Amino acid sequence: MMFHLQSYLVQEDLSLKEYGEQKIGIYIGILIMFLMTVLIMIVGIESFQRVGEIAISDKNLGEIFIKAFGKYAKYIFGMGILSFAIITLALIPLAATLAICDAFALENGFEKSCKEAPLFYIIFTFILVISGVFVLLSKNSLVNLVILAQALASMIVPVILIYMIIITNNSEIMGKEVNKPIQNIVVWFTVISIVVFFIALIIYKIMAMF
Repeated sequence: MMFHLQSYLVQEDLSLKEYGEQKIGIYIGILIMFLMTVLIMIVGIESFQRVGEIAISDKNLGEIFIKAFGKYAKYIFGMGILSFAIITLALIPLAATLAICDAFALENGFEKSCKEAPLFYIIFTFILVISGVFVLLSKNSLVNLVILAQALASMIVPVILIYMIIITNNSEIMGKEVNKPIQNIVVWFTVISIVVFFIALIIYKIMAMF
């Protein structure tokens, strides 16, 4: 998401006034995502409290919600999974493609034709195909794949955030838009929290093996 946002802001060539407006939009988006995360956690906790201890797999997630909230829960669950899948299908490969293209100074963006940005479309298609083949051919539970992806992301995100902190605190780069103390506190809290949760996940996985 960060790569996608960064590429969008660069391509739009925003003024400082528009940059401030974008920040407000980002803050609102973060708040909405935070509320959604809290609601997901509440629903998950309530579901397992009602159903009891049960092994989780991609095959029985729907059954868990039906037992917890009734027969209509499967429709809500299905709509949620479909929405999440569509967003993920569009956003994750696009963000990865934009990051690669920006790193190597390649033309990118769907507003450009295949002739103008051929490598962008090739990389985007390649990531889509490889991801789909990996998921379809994998014998592991999709739940475990999701957890693995999140664990790998938690290793990479703190490094990216630290680089972002360094850049956003450099007045030569950011000018008047350099980070405020409260922004640094929030970002450092986020970095430390991600690292702590990642370590906790590793410890939990190790303990589960014995």
